[in-house]
Amino acid sequence: MIMAGKPPEAFQVHCGPEMISYFLASPNKEADFADLTQVGKEIGVLETAVGKVCMLSGKLYTTPVNLHRANLIFMNEEVLDANGIKPPRTLDELIAASKALQAKGIPAMVQAGADLFTVLHLWEQIFLAVTGPQKFIEFMYGTLTPEIQA
Repeated sequence: MIMAGKPPEAFQVHCGPEMISYFLASPNKEADFADLTQVGKEIGVLETAVGKVCMLSGKLYTTPVNLHRANLIFMNEEVLDANGIKPPRTLDELIAASKALQAKGIPAMVQAGADLFTVLHLWEQIFLAVTGPQKFIEFMYGTLTPEIQA
Protein backbone atom coordinates (compact mmCIF):
# COMPACT_ATOMS: atom_id res chain seq x y z
CA MET A 1 0.00 0.00 0.00
CA ILE A 2 2.84 2.38 0.82
CA MET A 3 4.57 1.75 -2.51
CA ALA A 4 1.28 2.57 -4.23
CA GLY A 5 1.15 5.92 -2.40
CA LYS A 6 -1.76 4.82 -0.21
CA PRO A 7 -0.33 4.06 3.22
CA PRO A 8 -2.77 2.71 5.81
CA GLU A 9 -4.41 5.20 8.15
CA ALA A 10 -2.29 3.83 10.98
CA PHE A 11 0.43 1.21 11.27
CA GLN A 12 3.03 0.23 13.80
CA VAL A 13 6.52 1.60 13.31
CA HIS A 14 9.37 2.69 15.55
CA CYS A 15 9.64 6.44 16.08
CA GLY A 16 12.19 8.45 14.17
CA PRO A 17 14.56 7.20 11.51
CA GLU A 18 12.67 4.02 10.69
CA MET A 19 10.09 6.21 8.92
CA ILE A 20 12.73 7.25 6.39
CA SER A 21 12.51 3.83 4.71
CA TYR A 22 8.74 4.31 4.30
CA PHE A 23 9.26 7.79 2.84
CA LEU A 24 11.72 6.34 0.33
CA ALA A 25 9.28 3.55 -0.65
CA SER A 26 6.36 5.92 -1.17
CA PRO A 27 5.91 7.71 -4.53
CA ASN A 28 5.38 11.13 -2.94
CA LYS A 29 7.83 10.56 -0.09
CA GLU A 30 6.73 12.18 3.20
CA ALA A 31 3.81 13.92 1.46
CA ASP A 32 1.98 10.58 1.50
CA PHE A 33 2.00 10.57 5.31
CA ALA A 34 0.12 12.69 7.83
CA ASP A 35 2.06 15.46 9.57
CA LEU A 36 1.20 14.97 13.25
CA THR A 37 3.20 17.95 14.53
CA GLN A 38 0.14 19.94 15.61
CA VAL A 39 -1.30 16.90 17.38
CA GLY A 40 2.03 16.42 19.13
CA LYS A 41 1.95 20.05 20.30
CA GLU A 42 -1.61 19.71 21.56
CA ILE A 43 -0.92 16.60 23.63
CA GLY A 44 2.47 17.85 24.85
CA VAL A 45 4.55 15.06 23.37
CA LEU A 46 6.98 17.38 21.55
CA GLU A 47 8.46 18.55 24.85
CA THR A 48 9.37 15.03 25.91
CA ALA A 49 12.55 13.13 25.11
CA VAL A 50 10.49 10.44 23.35
CA GLY A 51 8.70 13.07 21.28
CA LYS A 52 12.00 14.58 20.21
CA VAL A 53 13.26 11.18 19.08
CA CYS A 54 10.14 10.80 16.92
CA MET A 55 10.77 14.05 15.01
CA LEU A 56 12.08 13.98 11.43
CA SER A 57 13.21 17.26 9.85
CA GLY A 58 11.23 19.21 12.43
CA LYS A 59 7.98 17.32 11.84
CA LEU A 60 6.21 14.55 13.68
CA TYR A 61 5.06 11.65 11.50
CA THR A 62 5.00 9.02 14.23
CA THR A 63 3.72 9.33 17.74
CA PRO A 64 4.41 7.05 20.66
CA VAL A 65 1.48 4.99 21.84
CA ASN A 66 3.48 2.93 24.32
CA LEU A 67 7.00 2.18 25.39
CA HIS A 68 8.17 -1.37 25.42
CA ARG A 69 11.27 -2.44 27.20
CA ALA A 70 13.93 -4.66 25.80
CA ASN A 71 16.07 -4.98 28.88
CA LEU A 72 14.46 -8.07 30.34
CA ILE A 73 16.15 -10.98 32.04
CA PHE A 74 14.46 -14.36 32.20
CA MET A 75 15.49 -16.66 35.03
CA ASN A 76 15.43 -20.43 35.35
CA GLU A 77 13.89 -20.89 38.79
CA GLU A 78 14.75 -24.60 38.78
CA VAL A 79 18.46 -23.74 38.50
CA LEU A 80 18.16 -21.07 41.17
CA ASP A 81 16.22 -23.36 43.54
CA ALA A 82 18.64 -26.25 43.00
CA ASN A 83 21.49 -23.95 44.03
CA GLY A 84 19.75 -22.29 46.97
CA ILE A 85 19.49 -18.89 45.30
CA LYS A 86 16.44 -16.65 45.59
CA PRO A 87 15.43 -14.81 42.40
CA PRO A 88 17.41 -11.56 42.44
CA ARG A 89 15.46 -8.31 42.68
CA THR A 90 18.33 -5.81 42.50
CA LEU A 91 21.46 -5.47 40.40
CA ASP A 92 23.62 -6.33 43.44
CA GLU A 93 21.57 -9.49 44.02
CA LEU A 94 21.89 -10.41 40.33
CA ILE A 95 25.66 -10.01 40.45
CA ALA A 96 25.88 -12.08 43.65
CA ALA A 97 23.68 -14.82 42.17
CA SER A 98 25.75 -14.85 38.97
CA LYS A 99 29.00 -15.17 40.93
CA ALA A 100 27.54 -17.99 43.04
CA LEU A 101 26.49 -19.91 39.94
CA GLN A 102 29.78 -19.20 38.19
CA ALA A 103 31.69 -20.57 41.20
CA LYS A 104 29.81 -23.86 40.67
CA GLY A 105 30.64 -23.91 36.96
CA ILE A 106 27.10 -22.99 35.94
CA PRO A 107 26.75 -20.30 33.25
CA ALA A 108 24.87 -17.43 34.86
CA MET A 109 23.68 -15.80 31.68
CA VAL A 110 23.30 -16.81 28.06
CA GLN A 111 22.22 -14.89 25.00
CA ALA A 112 18.92 -16.27 23.77
CA GLY A 113 17.87 -16.57 20.16
CA ALA A 114 18.70 -18.49 17.07
CA ASP A 115 19.17 -15.45 14.85
CA LEU A 116 21.10 -12.19 14.80
CA PHE A 117 18.04 -10.12 15.78
CA THR A 118 18.38 -10.92 19.47
CA VAL A 119 22.13 -10.29 19.45
CA LEU A 120 21.71 -6.94 17.69
CA HIS A 121 18.82 -6.05 20.00
CA LEU A 122 21.02 -6.73 23.03
CA TRP A 123 23.86 -4.69 21.49
CA GLU A 124 21.44 -1.79 20.93
CA GLN A 125 20.38 -1.83 24.59
CA ILE A 126 23.96 -1.98 25.84
CA PHE A 127 24.95 0.84 23.46
CA LEU A 128 22.11 2.99 24.81
CA ALA A 129 23.03 2.23 28.43
CA VAL A 130 26.73 2.98 27.90
CA THR A 131 26.56 6.02 25.62
CA GLY A 132 23.30 7.64 26.72
CA PRO A 133 20.28 8.90 24.77
CA GLN A 134 22.00 11.66 22.76
CA LYS A 135 24.64 9.36 21.24
CA PHE A 136 21.95 6.72 20.66
CA ILE A 137 19.83 9.22 18.70
CA GLU A 138 22.89 10.29 16.68
CA PHE A 139 23.66 6.64 15.93
CA MET A 140 20.07 5.93 14.83
CA TYR A 141 20.09 8.94 12.50
CA GLY A 142 23.52 8.06 11.12
CA THR A 143 25.12 11.29 12.35
CA LEU A 144 27.35 9.83 15.08
CA THR A 145 30.99 10.61 14.46
CA PRO A 146 33.03 7.50 15.25
CA GLU A 147 35.60 8.00 17.96
CA ILE A 148 38.63 5.78 17.91
CA GLN A 149 39.94 4.91 21.36
CA ALA A 150 43.65 4.15 21.65
